[in-house]
Amino acid sequence: MKALQGNGYKVTFVPQDNFLWTKEFSSPLQRDGIEMIYHPFYSRFRPFIEARGGEFDLIFIHRFQTAERVVADLRRHAPQAKIVMLNADLHYLREQREAELLNDEAKLAVAEQTKRRELNVMGTVDLVLAHSTVEIDILGKSLGAQCVHHLPLIHDPEPTPASFSQRSGIGFLGGYGHPPNVDAVDWFVAKIWPLVRAECPEATFLIAGSKMPKRFKSLHGKRGIEVLGFIESLPDYFNSIRLSIAPLRFGAGAKGKVAASLAMGIPCVATDIAAEGMGLDAGQNILIGDSAEAFAAHVAKLYQDEAGWGALRSAGLAFAETSTSRKVVRNRIESMLKRLSLR
Repeated sequence: MKALQGNGYKVTFVPQDNFLWTKEFSSPLQRDGIEMIYHPFYSRFRPFIEARGGEFDLIFIHRFQTAERVVADLRRHAPQAKIVMLNADLHYLREQREAELLNDEAKLAVAEQTKRRELNVMGTVDLVLAHSTVEIDILGKSLGAQCVHHLPLIHDPEPTPASFSQRSGIGFLGGYGHPPNVDAVDWFVAKIWPLVRAECPEATFLIAGSKMPKRFKSLHGKRGIEVLGFIESLPDYFNSIRLSIAPLRFGAGAKGKVAASLAMGIPCVATDIAAEGMGLDAGQNILIGDSAEAFAAHVAKLYQDEAGWGALRSAGLAFAETSTSRKVVRNRIESMLKRLSLR
């Protein structure tokens, strides 16, 4: 939204279904000059777009489920507007990978249904945005290269100050309503953590994030595992851990947990799936391991190697500057506007 403001746009934020004004989220946007639409002025999307659809040159939709609900009304009541859609990740690709990992035919059928829905609604908008270059390639083949545009995740380099010796712990951060994160912790605890502990018996594993299963909470205090739950302050969390992990066995899109870690100066050990489509270089600004043994070896070495840790920290911050910073994203937004003939 700020990037659009920087390109001369007056920005209006419209919810799809929850029109509650909140001091925590609505007020800061209003202070930044963003118009917020909320109850009691409007309580549903359709009356709003019927009344004001003619005002907009550009409409930015987040996630395909939202697009399914609103795109027909947008085309009817805002026919002059260009519509772009950011899906966060390709849901069908994530579901397909999970089905293949579990060898589950029923889940594979669901993924095929999701694929039809995603590609169908993507065909109704003017431009599809994706965070992952892998997904840009996939969508380019399905929709045409002219219909897709790369928009990186947004994480400015903001290094947390603690030194190597002032830090301890290996952190995983995620929302556990998201199946890849649950599977990642299960796999790490069962297969990788015992190997790490054998090499680094003093190390601790910190599980952070919301909506975690009860079985995760029951791990607290056992085998060097600490369960933190929801994190109020990401800078404080990243300033305490020595390294982060992203042991994802399936998923899609660019991973915010990886980008955020690197931007805060925390080296990360990840799987190929967790690092894909972000432009990262294995061994340079991230460590990659797909087997339990390779992943554990990277974690154990990095946890004990101050020089290697410092080199990865510097490289990760440089990656954030050149790949996910606000400056980079603003340039991509400007490029998007030119493609849409709005600049």
